[in-house]
Amino acid sequence: MDKDEEKREIYLQERKTLIELQKTSFQQFDKAILALSSGGLGFSLLIFNNVIDPKQIECKALLILSWICFGIAMLSTLMSFYFSIRAFDKRLESLNKFLMGEEYKVTIEESILTMHIRNLNVSSVLCVVLGVFFLFLFITINLP
Repeated sequence: MDKDEEKREIYLQERKTLIELQKTSFQQFDKAILALSSGGLGFSLLIFNNVIDPKQIECKALLILSWICFGIAMLSTLMSFYFSIRAFDKRLESLNKFLMGEEYKVTIEESILTMHIRNLNVSSVLCVVLGVFFLFLFITINLP
């Protein structure tokens, strides 16, 4: 094996490893968002039902905002799953066309789907952070 083939083999192995690590990272990210959102929602319901007297609640809007943020975070993550599946399908379609002799290229639709996935992931993180922030404010205002 000459030096160029050896470099190519090392490159392909490293690339494969990095892709697997990226895939695992994305899966962990989605799980973390869903766990934090549902945990925040569950915790806020626990506080609302068992710790704070419903008759003496102040700034109920903060609690509702936290619920909305947690809900949007979960919805964004689910929508990201959907767009990811569509992007994979489009990529496989392009790969199949490449196998049949066509030029391999990323389509505009794939680029748009990737942009949607990125935006949904950012919005889910922001919504979790805002949900925690609003819940923290609500709790600090209402705890005796």
